[in-house]
Amino acid sequence: MKLLAVIVEFNSTMKTNALEAWKRLKDKQSISFISDNSPCPHFMLLSGVSFDRLSQLRNILNELASEHPRCQIKGNGIGIFVRDTPVIHIRWNICPNITSLQQDILCQLCNEVDQNWVAKSSLAYKDSSYESLNVSLGLLSDLDFESYMHVESIAIYRIETGRPEKKLYEFMLNKLEQSS
Repeated sequence: MKLLAVIVEFNSTMKTNALEAWKRLKDKQSISFISDNSPCPHFMLLSGVSFDRLSQLRNILNELASEHPRCQIKGNGIGIFVRDTPVIHIRWNICPNITSLQQDILCQLCNEVDQNWVAKSSLAYKDSSYESLNVSLGLLSDLDFESYMHVESIAIYRIETGRPEKKLYEFMLNKLEQSS
């Protein structure tokens, strides 16, 4: 099944550190499901939009990106979700501008998305394990995931079972940055 997601790709220090985390997990523990299936470290604003609505979603984001300002978000360190395999992720403090953008997209899509949204960016999932969790976290302990990141654009990704995520479109946010 093909679905669409609206994402924010990492940049600056957060991108560098997330790529280093992916590399360490892959090289030292053969944990690579996320890094092998994502074109860039990112977090999803929303997901689960039917692929049939690509044209509509593209038009919505084109309009909303010109209306919403660039902003900053702050990483909030590493977190763990307890699932069949642990989900190691970066937590985020989301600013009001991002929340407003997400709500405006949801409103125009009539809430046709996965409603279980959490502000996180997965670093490891599916091929991680509870037996190696302490080692995995140790590999990441010196990386800074509590810095600020500028949000300058949003993108549409295709999410399809059994295939890597693919960026389809990118939309620059309004140049008038507001502090958060």
